[in-house]
Amino acid sequence: NNYSVLSCSAIKYEINPITYELRELDRFNRYYYPVEEFDPSAIFVNGLTKKVIKKKRDTATYPEHFQMDSDFKAFCSDTKRFIAHNISFDSRFVPFIKKQRQFCTMMTNTDIMADYFIQRKWPKLSEAASYYGIPFKKSALHDSLADTEITSKIFIEMLKRARVGNT
Repeated sequence: NNYSVLSCSAIKYEINPITYELRELDRFNRYYYPVEEFDPSAIFVNGLTKKVIKKKRDTATYPEHFQMDSDFKAFCSDTKRFIAHNISFDSRFVPFIKKQRQFCTMMTNTDIMADYFIQRKWPKLSEAASYYGIPFKKSALHDSLADTEITSKIFIEMLKRARVGNT
């Protein structure tokens, strides 16, 4: 692809196979500068200008560019399943995810939410959050950590509903 990763966030959970409860183990949250020129259309969506990235990086000692940072791959080394909203998009930027077990909250919710959002083929993260009663701030959408937290909550709600439906 022709675009750099500007932010990368993940939350690692351990799942109880009996109760489906999740216990947070660790978090990864970093900001990077693009290799190419800043893209105004990307900035419009994510708000990550050079100034914003500099502020978020603060005194960071990790590499300035995502592709030079091996820590995320190390963070994910013991991950058994990757969960994301539109994971096929994310895996374009993080190719090692393609070889792993995946769960896409967007694709999975397409049929579940069809009666509520017929006008669009794929539900947005905000629509899935609303459907599952998960509060969020519109201003925080497209922040990688906030999106990761929302996706986690959606997945937890999906597990709860699956558990109730199977009892």
